[in-house]
Amino acid sequence: MWVATVDGFFSIVQKDPTARGNLCVRARVKKDLERMLAVIGRSDIPITSGVGTDYEFRAFLPREEVAGYLADVGFGIEYANFKAKVGSVRKGGDPVRLEVYHDCWRSLTRLAGGAR
Repeated sequence: MWVATVDGFFSIVQKDPTARGNLCVRARVKKDLERMLAVIGRSDIPITSGVGTDYEFRAFLPREEVAGYLADVGFGIEYANFKAKVGSVRKGGDPVRLEVYHDCWRSLTRLAGGAR
């Protein structure tokens, strides 16, 4: 699953089919994972780095904690426009992230048969 939040962009997968209790949360930017772990109060979880992998940074978290994070993100939405929230420098936003997210948003319009 890909998840784009104001904390970061994550790829969440179950890497080990025998480890049903844990999910692998992957990111291309270490700070994204650090923010996520801080939000859920789990700064004790190690972030590993794998050179040459699609997502360099990863952390293994209990499935329930990932689900709790996702629920908290959903319940915490207090903005009318996600892209505006991400890019609002006055409120701690990131203009580079906004550009990247906007490129993704634009690409996804192709699924609806449109182009903007």
